[in-house]
Amino acid sequence: MEFINSIGAIAVQVVSNPSPLTFLALFVITALIDMGIPFPLVLDGVLFTTGYQLGLLTPNLAILLGVLYAGRVCGAGTIYLLARFLDKPVLGRLSRRFPIFRKGLDEIRARLSHRAALSVALGRLTPGLLLPTSVASGGLSLRFDRFILGIALASFVSDMALVLIGFGSAKGFDTFGFQPSFWMMAVAFCGGIALMFVITRVAFRTKKV
Repeated sequence: MEFINSIGAIAVQVVSNPSPLTFLALFVITALIDMGIPFPLVLDGVLFTTGYQLGLLTPNLAILLGVLYAGRVCGAGTIYLLARFLDKPVLGRLSRRFPIFRKGLDEIRARLSHRAALSVALGRLTPGLLLPTSVASGGLSLRFDRFILGIALASFVSDMALVLIGFGSAKGFDTFGFQPSFWMMAVAFCGGIALMFVITRVAFRTKKV
């Protein structure tokens, strides 16, 4: 419950009274997520709430998307550079220690041989391949401009999807004259994200088999 309160507080701050400190916090959180440190539902909640309360045509949304993209470039770029300069010793140790990481890395390497930017975007959108995509891109010395273009494509798709879901929910509720409370929306949103994650993971494992 406290965790949902925290997400709600950040989301409301972004929506109602955004400040440089709030955007800085989101930048740091986004960078850490791309470096492999999880912050479950934080960014999802902020994007959904922004779409729900502000809509699509607002300067705050453009600033928010820019801050999140910059954070991803910073976090993923750090992993990219480490993998590029450390390369084989580090990748070898990670692969031996974490078999799942090795499988993800092999898949990303195969993808990166075709249409690098699109492959980076698809890798980042695939559950469990966010970090391996950055590592493989650096290890294979993928051009950095292609790498950040892939980040931009994935960021736009994932972020705008959540904003549109929030915006569509608000319009749908207005149409039917229903005004849910914040807690109802929070529970429904968390349940929806969890369901989407489970379905995606099952589909991904089925495909691997």
